[in-house]
Amino acid sequence: MTRQQEQGARLLRLRTMERRKAELRLARAHQALFGLEAIAARLEQLRDDMVPRADVQPGLTLCTLADMQRRLDQAALHLGASLDAARAERAHERDRQAAARQREDKAGERLARLVVLADRHAEQRADAQRPAPRTPKRMEP
Repeated sequence: MTRQQEQGARLLRLRTMERRKAELRLARAHQALFGLEAIAARLEQLRDDMVPRADVQPGLTLCTLADMQRRLDQAALHLGASLDAARAERAHERDRQAAARQREDKAGERLARLVVLADRHAEQRADAQRPAPRTPKRMEP
């Protein structure tokens, strides 16, 4: 293996590791976003379940329910910012993963070109080292 092929192989291994890391970061971003969306859905469900009915519940209970709804609204508001940040991070990681995949593909193509070029050079060297074919001597008239 030539020096250039060794460098190409090292570069391909490096790009493969970068792509794998990018895939892991993207998976973590997906998981974080999924967890936040589940929390947001649960908060919404809790808020919907806390509909006060004045004819059945006493005043203190109504006050407590209103306070809990206010806290759930605040939590949903803060969670909205976290969701936006998680979505932005996921989009960023998706872009990084696509770029890493593209760099890995280019490194693989470069290595393949180097292998073909090395084979061609080896063939040329073999042709250069082969003795020239004998030409028949011309007979003079």
